[in-house]
Amino acid sequence: MEPKTIDLPVSVKERLLQLSANLPEPSRGDFLRNVTNRLSNVVLEHPNTIVFTALGWLLGEILDHLLAVHVPFSDMVLCLTGGKLSSALMAGGALYGMYRDIQKERLRSEIAQIVGQELRRALAQQVPHD
Repeated sequence: MEPKTIDLPVSVKERLLQLSANLPEPSRGDFLRNVTNRLSNVVLEHPNTIVFTALGWLLGEILDHLLAVHVPFSDMVLCLTGGKLSSALMAGGALYGMYRDIQKERLRSEIAQIVGQELRRALAQQVPHD
């Protein structure tokens, strides 16, 4: 069975190709394969972090564009947010998503502990048959 992977965004792939261009040619393939596999694992293990980061960035971009006001009788555009709202909301979304992923992982850990404790208890009470 083949491991689960995701298709990375084109911008990430382009950046990885740029980075690999600085490496010796024999190690480029391994670098790209290893990075994409590991990034896929991160995304699969932390979906809320990725989703809320993207949503925060998207909302910030929309607000940055909506809050850019054209000054009448000039060619000047006044950016009320300074064009930084997308970065701020992206960071906020990442933190919120990470919090949700950590909570989900904590719940999984607690469930695993409970099941493990009860299995050990049941095995300890098991009477050997003659």
